[in-house]
Amino acid sequence: MPRHYATLLAGTGWLRLGAQDGLSYDELRRLEQLTPQIERAAEFLASVGIASTLQHDDFHDGNVFVDMTEDGVTYYFLDWGDACVGHPFASLLATLRAVASRLEANGESDPAALSKLRDAYLEPWTDRHSRSELLEAVRCATQLGKIGRAMAWQRALAGATAVERATYAEFVPGWLRDLLHEATAS
Repeated sequence: MPRHYATLLAGTGWLRLGAQDGLSYDELRRLEQLTPQIERAAEFLASVGIASTLQHDDFHDGNVFVDMTEDGVTYYFLDWGDACVGHPFASLLATLRAVASRLEANGESDPAALSKLRDAYLEPWTDRHSRSELLEAVRCATQLGKIGRAMAWQRALAGATAVERATYAEFVPGWLRDLLHEATAS
């Protein structure tokens, strides 16, 4: 991931430097300064020993459909366009954001509910890893997941029309800005 991060930052056309919906030159400089932190996060995830797997990377309620019949319930997971092989905890980035957004829309902002959901997801690993190790792995995986999201938008827009690029181009710098804001807030 650190190598991909460096490549992403070097592709300044995608960053829309100086544009209203792009990164500022100062933000790019600060993102470049995050490189050691990105390297540490990747090293930590590798050291934890939880294997990479196929992960959806855009897993939220809008991408899960339920078919209820008299024979039972079948779930269909759609929109695998952002799927990748990566750390399984990176899936929590989109999932927890979607749940938080839904709670906020209903006037129910509840950090405890998000923690409970996260902890339920982590439960299968609690027999081999401490809570603090798992929480740090979640932090690192979701941090690196923001780089993955920027890369996914970059790939999606590579073959896009001019109209599509204009509509969605903000997402590459947007995910990197989100990474920067998280890193400077912690």
